[in-house]
Amino acid sequence: MSNKKRKTTEVEFEYTGIEDTSDVPSDVTIVRFHSSVTEVGDLMFRHCKMNEVVFNEGLLKIGSGSFSLCSKLEHINLPSTLIEIGNEAFCACYNVKSVLLNEGLETIGMAAFASCSSLESITIPPTVTEIRDRTFSGCLGLREVGLHEGIQKIESSIYGFQMFGGCSSLERFTFLNLSTRLDNIIQAGEYVDVEDKIDNIRGPFIERRGSELFSASLTPWRVDIWKRVKEALGQIDHLITYYELREATTLLELAMWKSKIDQASTNGPINGDEYRIDIPGPVKNNILSYLNFRV
Repeated sequence: MSNKKRKTTEVEFEYTGIEDTSDVPSDVTIVRFHSSVTEVGDLMFRHCKMNEVVFNEGLLKIGSGSFSLCSKLEHINLPSTLIEIGNEAFCACYNVKSVLLNEGLETIGMAAFASCSSLESITIPPTVTEIRDRTFSGCLGLREVGLHEGIQKIESSIYGFQMFGGCSSLERFTFLNLSTRLDNIIQAGEYVDVEDKIDNIRGPFIERRGSELFSASLTPWRVDIWKRVKEALGQIDHLITYYELREATTLLELAMWKSKIDQASTNGPINGDEYRIDIPGPVKNNILSYLNFRV
């Protein structure tokens, strides 16, 4: 543990994982994690005055209430190694404006970011498959949430579903992974008709603007609505995968064509058409059928 003043207005504290709450300076402004830390203890920095936390790669778990009521904290950049965020871990961090959750995160506890009233947007990584009660309840400034089709469970309590309870500014939920994949298909040009097919299956709760898929109709959030959204997202995922596989067979043809040209033994000009290799349509369909992809 070290505690030194960098400037007259900054007090830095290095957390090694062996300290308790009494070791944290009352006027701490910067917390740095030692590279050996794998877990933050429950309530460790609760009510601290720091405005910056530098997490280490290698951190696996943030305990319950570890940073709750840290009212001066503005940005939370969590490491790529993090697996679990405990209950109420960042609850009531009123001035937090941004939170970075990396792929690899698996668990976000109940009320983990509740009452982070300055937070405007958040993206849930695809490795998170369950969202618990009151996760973002009371985030008054939250406008956009990025979700993914792999979420398997959304909990509700006896008081009604409150994952986004009190989020009065919430405008929409975006589906970033599917939107990116759809954009790739559309940019390929040949499969523009995928847009019409998606419009036929997306239902009343999913909207589309170009390649962007989102929902502005999920509030008040209900578990039964998410089930309908998830079903539609699954069908869209299936459709996009079908077109991705078709595109992959085209790339395979091009690779085979180039390989045959490269192997040609001639000193004169090469007529590329003579070396063209096409995978017959029935073969393509058989490949897709074998992989159980049909539209």
